[in-house]
Amino acid sequence: MMKTKGLLLLVALLAWMQGAFADDDVFVYEDDNNTVIKELAWGANPESLTIPASVTRVKTGAFLYATNLGELIIDGGNPVFESGVFDEDVPLEILNLGSGMSTANILRLIKTIGKDNQLLQIDIDGFTGEFDSDDWDETAMGDYLSSKVIVSLPAELVDDQVFGYAQVYGHFSLKHDLVTFCGKQNFEDVDNSNMLFYVPTHLENGSVYIKRVFNIYANQGILIHPADGMSDDAYLPRNIDLEGNYESNMLVGVTEPTTIDETEGDKTNFVLYEGKFYPTSGGTLGANRAYLQVPTSEVENLSNLTIIYEEEEDGIIQLRRQETATQRAGWYTLGGQRISQPQQAGIYVHNGRLETVK
Repeated sequence: MMKTKGLLLLVALLAWMQGAFADDDVFVYEDDNNTVIKELAWGANPESLTIPASVTRVKTGAFLYATNLGELIIDGGNPVFESGVFDEDVPLEILNLGSGMSTANILRLIKTIGKDNQLLQIDIDGFTGEFDSDDWDETAMGDYLSSKVIVSLPAELVDDQVFGYAQVYGHFSLKHDLVTFCGKQNFEDVDNSNMLFYVPTHLENGSVYIKRVFNIYANQGILIHPADGMSDDAYLPRNIDLEGNYESNMLVGVTEPTTIDETEGDKTNFVLYEGKFYPTSGGTLGANRAYLQVPTSEVENLSNLTIIYEEEEDGIIQLRRQETATQRAGWYTLGGQRISQPQQAGIYVHNGRLETVK
């Protein structure tokens, strides 16, 4: 019995020495509120570390002895990493930066890892903040991130001044069957992704016909549809050398929140909602979206425009979502997010109808 207990104690000790710690035990904090990480617990040398959302600062030398560290996860917080947090030979390959880090603190983290790093992947897919490219120095980032590094972040945040020479992938997460998009960068559909791209080209009998295109060009409006039976998430690589225009594109794309009027000259403006285009009464369209412009003379007395896919002219594609507007009572944003009441001016959907709140 004593031998068994002794063996169990030895196994536990070895596991502890190898860094098999619970997240709450692996850090030594400088304060009682667990907001400042001073160092790792004695003997801790994990292969992966998760920084709790409560942490606001990681001190110099905190991970100096983390010689096995291959992955660092930021769990929703926005910690400041001081200089010299890591050993210069840290084998860190993967950064998962969650949703809460500011661009300034992301930059500090990458710089404290050092120029001779082993980074291969940086995930910022869940980023929900304001991505400020003014925080970045493209030349400096080229010193820290080589062309072997793959960076993924929301497609609408991809900018050509960010992440130096790294391979940047835009993350498209489609929550609806058909959405409009307009980005600041070109994206190339090199792997024939699970998304289909379209542009509206002409009107006929109260319907707008959309034509399939390939690739996404900067500052141009486009419609995106997830392929049937496929995931609603896709990653497309940024391609700064890609050039092109969509012929006869009736969409007007915006990369910043933009006020649109009911009409512009001899044209009427329409916005997309649940698979159809509806005339707008004016308001603010969110960033990285697009609206449809059509000659007013062709849409008089029309309450909406049905969409017809040109490669299926024998009928209208049945979208996977079968909800009707009457089933969506209440207030929604144009992105489909339910809200209790509008808190700012803009275009909303109320009880299945577009309404402008001023």
